[in-house]
Order: sequence, then structure tokens, then C-alpha cells
Amino acid sequence: MGDRDGSRSASDLSGVRPRPSGQLRFSDEDIGRRGTDTVILLTRLNGHKLVVNAELIKTVEATPDTTLTLINGDRMMVGESVEEVVRRAVEYGRQLRAFATA
Repeated sequence: MGDRDGSRSASDLSGVRPRPSGQLRFSDEDIGRRGTDTVILLTRLNGHKLVVNAELIKTVEATPDTTLTLINGDRMMVGESVEEVVRRAVEYGRQLRAFATA
């Protein structure tokens, strides 16, 4: 299947599709099945749903649209207010701490 070093040959990769620019798309069904306990669910300005790892959020600003800056420097605008993003991130943190102490 692959070489000794674990790499794959070009013929082994024939059925592998590249990921579109690093973004993952989740359907409503996927989000419901996955739950929102590991990520926070937000909405882009165009109405598409987006899941974000709350631990990767560096800043949240109202500019006037709510803009998230992630620790890697990526920025995104979302439809939720700054207060709502903070509320969801705080709830995420509470769930983590509750799990760690259980």
C-alpha cells in the first residue's frame, strides 16, 4: 500500500479528495449528532452555519459586525453579537470544567 516510511504512492491516493481550502462543512444533521459540547455553533453573515473551537478564539470585536480573530491570525465575521459569542464560549468552558471534575 505505501512505502516503508508510511507514505503513499500516487496510485494509492487516487480515491482521496483534497479538502476545500481547509474548511469543513457540517449539515444540520451532523451538528445535531456531534452536539455543541466540543465547539460553538455560529452563523456566518451569509447564513451558513459554522462550528468554531472556542479555545482557538483570541479576540471578539464589534466592528460593527462581530469579528472573531483566531490564535492563528485567521479572522471571520459572524452574525451573532459579541455578547452571544462570549456567552457560548463561556458555556463551552463550563462544560469542559464540569467534565474534568466529574
